[in-house]
Amino acid sequence: TILIDEPVEGCDTTDTVHIMNGLRELVNQQRTVVVTMHQPPEACFQLFDTLLLLTQGRVIYQGPAMEAANYLQSSPFGFTAGGLTNPADFIVNAAACFLPTSTVSI
Repeated sequence: TILIDEPVEGCDTTDTVHIMNGLRELVNQQRTVVVTMHQPPEACFQLFDTLLLLTQGRVIYQGPAMEAANYLQSSPFGFTAGGLTNPADFIVNAAACFLPTSTVSI
């Protein structure tokens, strides 16, 4: 098992995709890779198998990464993507709604 905190922080999209493709190769070799990321580009998000989404230390979603957006759009949540095409952007916006209103700033 490999645990990596923010492996692409400060990288541009091209470098981010290159690094994440390398980590995906490790997964393809039957290794477990756990990565923390904030708002990955869509090309990286599509490489994820499983997503654990936390807000204020509470789990709000755990399961297949590509099903997270559908889960957050389903009842009882009913969030809408509002034209966002990157699932990670939508998920971050939806997760912010779980925060107390006093901590959300615009």
